[in-house]
Amino acid sequence: MRFWTDAWLPDGAISSFAPNLFKAVGRRRLGRTVKDALTNRRWVRDISGAPTAPVLYEYADLWVKLENIQLQPLEPDRFVWRAYFIGWTNMVGAKELWRAAVPPKVKFFFWLALHGRLWTAERRKRHGLQLQAACALSDQHDETTDHLLCSCVYAREVWFRLLQPFGFHGAAPQQT
Repeated sequence: MRFWTDAWLPDGAISSFAPNLFKAVGRRRLGRTVKDALTNRRWVRDISGAPTAPVLYEYADLWVKLENIQLQPLEPDRFVWRAYFIGWTNMVGAKELWRAAVPPKVKFFFWLALHGRLWTAERRKRHGLQLQAACALSDQHDETTDHLLCSCVYAREVWFRLLQPFGFHGAAPQQT
C-alpha cells in the first residue's frame, strides 16, 4: 500500500486531503509504502521545495494524524472497503444525489437504481433480451431493482453483515 496515494487513512488518501503537501513530494518518493514511510518518519524527507504556508499547515495536520499510528508487524495487512450510504427514505430527488461527496460512478449507479434503469433480469425480459426474469441469486422472485438491492435473501445478508459491526444490524432490510 502506497503512503502518499492510497486511501489507507480514515480521511482517505493523503493526496486528496493534503493536495499542497502532496505537490511538494518528489515524484520518485510517491511509490513509498506505508511501512517504509512510517519507519523513522521517513515520509518527512519526501517533502522538498519551499515550505509555503499551505504546505506547512497540511504538514502539521498530517503529523497529528500520524502521531498515534503504530504498525503491527505480526498482523497481516487488511484492506478496508469504503461503503457509500445514501438515505433512500430522506432522498427528495436527484439534486441531493449529485451533491453527495461520492465518486461519479457511485452517483451514476444510484441514479440508475432510483429511476429503475438498472439492467436487471426483469428489465431484460421486458425488452425481449432474455426468457426468464427470476433472480439468479435466489431463484425465488423476479429480479427487480428493489429485489436486487433489498429483498433478495443474499442482499439482506450483505446488508446485515455490513451494518452489524456498527451496531445497526436492525436497520438491515427485511423480507417485506
